Amino acid sequence: MATISVSMVVLVLGVVGQLTTTIGASQDYHAEFYEALGHLEVVANLTQEKHGHDVTPAVGTQFECTGEPSAEVPTSVHALRPGDIKVVTAVGDSITAAFGAKARTILGISTEYRGVSWSIGGDGAIADTTTVPNFMRKFNPSLHGWSVGTGGESSSNARLNKAVSGAVAADIPGQLTKLIAQMQYDPNMDYENDWKMLTLWIGGNDLCAVCKGNEMYQPPAYLNYVKTSLDFLHNTAKVPRLLVNVVQILDVSRLNEVKGLICSLVHFVACSCATTDGDAARQKVKEAAEEYQLLVGELISSGVYDTREDFTVVLQPFFLDTVVPKKADGSADTSYFAPDCFHFSAKGHAVAATALWNNMLEPVGSKSTEWEIGQEPLCPTEAQPYLFTNLNSAGFTAKGPNGNTQTPLTSSTTAVAVGTVCAAVVVVAIVAIVLGKRQKARLMLTEQTPLVVENNDSTV
Repeated sequence: MATISVSMVVLVLGVVGQLTTTIGASQDYHAEFYEALGHLEVVANLTQEKHGHDVTPAVGTQFECTGEPSAEVPTSVHALRPGDIKVVTAVGDSITAAFGAKARTILGISTEYRGVSWSIGGDGAIADTTTVPNFMRKFNPSLHGWSVGTGGESSSNARLNKAVSGAVAADIPGQLTKLIAQMQYDPNMDYENDWKMLTLWIGGNDLCAVCKGNEMYQPPAYLNYVKTSLDFLHNTAKVPRLLVNVVQILDVSRLNEVKGLICSLVHFVACSCATTDGDAARQKVKEAAEEYQLLVGELISSGVYDTREDFTVVLQPFFLDTVVPKKADGSADTSYFAPDCFHFSAKGHAVAATALWNNMLEPVGSKSTEWEIGQEPLCPTEAQPYLFTNLNSAGFTAKGPNGNTQTPLTSSTTAVAVGTVCAAVVVVAIVAIVLGKRQKARLMLTEQTPLVVENNDSTV
């Protein structure tokens, strides 16, 4: 492991101090934060020249599930097997960009390790790197779109991972515009006929700013940005053959449980609403997270995106009741976080990947709302070989007595075994939890005024 001299530590603290001064005067502090963190690359490069590159390893999963794609290409999104998906894509923020995921020290935190990203990474194989695409490549080795290695959203390694560090919900329509344009001209895919899967996760940076008073981060605006994005895909661009995973946001107010000198400095700069601004600010974050979740849940369950046979949106809720993992002494287990105590480590990405994969194989209404320590990845079953959607979930329950079966409610009392489930990724990691009991939303969808979006060919 590389050592860091005292002079390097002083230099890092100087950069952090500059961050605090610069960002404190900026309204767009998310962009300023990630731009300023780029200065650490200078320090990292100096360190690597002297000590060599040092990163944490990815985390793999034993996964022996097998399954064939459909005999004929499905015409309905509600009859998709994992092997029928030909293309994977993602939009979002620094978590999906895998910001700092393999960094051992704060010096390497500004690198985006997109190849290990939970929802879209494709480094190695499932045995050494746990990601949703690597699960899916067991069923379709020709899967396209997953990101590899390191690099920004415009790098060749990013492929169809258009997530941008520092992004907020207002940025998602722009990311989708770029994604669709790239897919339409991608020689490795058939835009019209290939089944595509998009994972959208956004809102952490919005919650981190919700106590500052800017209306663009408040729940009604957040809903409008998410709705505008989904409406664009469904109604305006009319993307063919698309399954959209919308992953529920988590309550970042629990980030305050993750302690440490560097943690406190980064939290003060990047997410003070949830950490250093006091109890009243954290309570506002907690309440806003609840409302984000409720409003988006109402939108997707309304059926507005279930009007086409080749398109649907599915809410994946595994972050709702997830807690910050703890050590035996009750303190937060920081091994699931990058050195900034804000982003996921490779270990955290691995557990998030398993939780999302499992949600995809659980019926709507019976999906897990938290990830579990030692969580095993599910397998498709003979009784239900499809990815669950709002319309194909009727008559199914996600888990049998042992938590590892998917059983038709209309079948005999004998459960249908899930097949082989395997040893899971080590422990669960995340920055925050969401309340188990959620209050009724103050604003109904019918009261929301969608943002006005101008469409000119493929632009929002």
